[in-house]
Amino acid sequence: MSERLDAWRPAEDWRNGGRDVIDVVWCALRCSDDQLAAKHSLLTSVERARAARFRRDADRAAYIIARATLRERLAVCLGITAMEVPLTEAAQGKPVLAMREPRWEFNVSHSGEAGLIA
Repeated sequence: MSERLDAWRPAEDWRNGGRDVIDVVWCALRCSDDQLAAKHSLLTSVERARAARFRRDADRAAYIIARATLRERLAVCLGITAMEVPLTEAAQGKPVLAMREPRWEFNVSHSGEAGLIA
């Protein structure tokens, strides 16, 4: 079964909507040092510690950018700041919301210089 996607809706339009919406966000995993520092400031101490364990600068930057972008996107959807987003980690470091509602499922993927959050 295939359904046609007629229109993209910004997160603000479906904050309290149904389960039939998939939001896809693309992010560049390379940025200036100032931008990287701004993204880094959005992470929790646990996330910063994890980022510090990456050996390669490019891998560290990709983690920081992807995790901060996830926080920023979820913050818009939840109507809170990025630092208030209650993220925790499941098996293999997969990020999950540490709250009962809403029960959103999401994933972060990256390859090279591009990241996707769905």
